[in-house]
Amino acid sequence: MKTIRYFLLSLLLVTPSLLMAAPKVVVSTKPLHSLVTGLMDGVATPTLLANRQETLTESDKLTLITADMIIWVGPGFDKQLAQLTTHQLPGIQDNMFALSHHLPLLPKQGIDLTQVADPENRQAHRNLAFWMDPKLAAMAVRRMALKLSLLDPDNTEQYLNNEIKMVARIKALGDELSTILAPMTGEHRSIELGHDYLSWRFKLKPYEQDNLLAADLDAVHQCQNLMQVNNTNPPASAQDIYFEMMKQQANARVKCFPKPRTAENTEQRQRAAT
Repeated sequence: MKTIRYFLLSLLLVTPSLLMAAPKVVVSTKPLHSLVTGLMDGVATPTLLANRQETLTESDKLTLITADMIIWVGPGFDKQLAQLTTHQLPGIQDNMFALSHHLPLLPKQGIDLTQVADPENRQAHRNLAFWMDPKLAAMAVRRMALKLSLLDPDNTEQYLNNEIKMVARIKALGDELSTILAPMTGEHRSIELGHDYLSWRFKLKPYEQDNLLAADLDAVHQCQNLMQVNNTNPPASAQDIYFEMMKQQANARVKCFPKPRTAENTEQRQRAAT
């Protein structure tokens, strides 16, 4: 009997982290969930909040209440979650980490610079989809790795090792995206409206609206929608979702993009539009 007691005592003293529960982390949206999954590899699997844009269920609320950390974009993006924390579950705010508060963000189209400078208007006047820029995604990974290490110091080494791997993988993704988007440099232009992270990072200058025919915009939007519908095979691993999504976005830009203007194809487009 004494031998068993000594064994259990030595187990508690030597390996206390083995007996501690892994932290419960909830993430509000798929791209961030993919990145957090990579950061927590070997420790635990974060939970994706399924109903981010819809009315949150009682099950969702229980998941949030029992979470040790909630990683979200911010109130301007996760509106349902913001309303819930304001009116029903204010107590969970201490466990929430809004990444958009800690990263440099591009302004939305048509926003006056004086409005952008006002911190009170940050959520309304900034483009919150920062993960579309690989460098900002890497910055977010570093921020989240620090928060996870503070939350769960016993697994700090694992988080930091995963951070190094994730940042390296994101850098390789950036190189791959640069290659994919290479045909859109030079005379080609981005048709994205507003301040778009992918176009900004890879220097895809926007068309002037006067140089676009309605047929061009309609064809591009139809093409992009069709590619999204046809993309019905999600990656096997949650870690891969962010990386596959980014490559699909880049490929959609290239495939759906109108050809550079020449006198011949301009005349053809004008005839097609009439």
